[in-house]
Amino acid sequence: MTSQGSAPAQEPIDAPFDQYQRYAITSAVARAMGPAPPRVLDVGGHHLDFWARPRRPIAEFLPEAPSITVDLARSRLTGYLCARGDALPFAAGLFDLVCSVDVLEHVPPAARATVLSQVMRVSRRAAIVAAPFRSPVIDRAEAVVSEFIRDACGYEQGQLREHRALGWPDLDESAAAFEADGWHVRVFGYGSVWTWVLMMIDKHALQAMAGSKRAQVALDRAFNESRFAADREPPCYRHFVVAARSADDPVLAFVESAYGAVSAAAWRDRPPLDPAIAASTFALLEAHGANQRIQVRFEPERQHRQLADVDAHRTRLVAALDAMTAEATRLKDMLRAVERSPAYRVSTWVRRLVGRA
Repeated sequence: MTSQGSAPAQEPIDAPFDQYQRYAITSAVARAMGPAPPRVLDVGGHHLDFWARPRRPIAEFLPEAPSITVDLARSRLTGYLCARGDALPFAAGLFDLVCSVDVLEHVPPAARATVLSQVMRVSRRAAIVAAPFRSPVIDRAEAVVSEFIRDACGYEQGQLREHRALGWPDLDESAAAFEADGWHVRVFGYGSVWTWVLMMIDKHALQAMAGSKRAQVALDRAFNESRFAADREPPCYRHFVVAARSADDPVLAFVESAYGAVSAAAWRDRPPLDPAIAASTFALLEAHGANQRIQVRFEPERQHRQLADVDAHRTRLVAALDAMTAEATRLKDMLRAVERSPAYRVSTWVRRLVGRA
């Protein structure tokens, strides 16, 4: 990845846009650590893809680096270990980089500080923690998306439901935990929350339509190729806490230049979002969701009309084929009748005599 956020060719461009963002950035930070690939631990990084296949995204986005993924799921993936994030079974300082992206919001609040302390314990050099952290904008954005999925698709989105049940982690507290342990911290946001809402609505509107998996993958690919690098307008859905044991570690300078990262203190002093802008933007997003609900509602009727048109066309083709078959049979019968006629036999006998002469 370049300093502008463009992706190396080997990264899985078809990954879900949300996953692509967090792992493309994580792999970029890892590559900024130096020419030798770092030894990486991904805490909570087990993933089931679109076809329910187990995956380790860190291994796919950062194939050149030795990596281990720990999570609670049972899996036989190479490089995977079933373990708890608040009780990592590794020696202190075993890894150069420890990452935990979009995991902390799924950890019970009482265990979050322990997870962070475990991340710091097993990392020799650097750590990355990313999540949708608590804010009124995140709360409302996820409520808008959850309501749309419930109405359009008929189910509760499990991850978003867990966010709300457990409560989002606190960004300032997470950064302060690293600082209290003597780490040097940088913070930055990535992924416009407005874009996140639009993509989640559109992806689930497609999901509500039968046979749309390829279209959903195409939407993710198009976003990753054309929008990911520029998707940095605040307010952001996701924030990254990047920490290093040394103040002169190049990863800190990298995230400053590549993503506009600042110190935790500077981040705490950022100006708040204008409530009027938030209200008007949410109004537009909710109008878009309402339009997509209409499309989803009429989709079965549209599909039925398409199927009826296809069935009528098939009936016409079958009738034409039957007519052609009947005509071919009639012509064959005529040919056989001609071959059995006395005149045809005489002409055949004459041709044979002429041929011998």
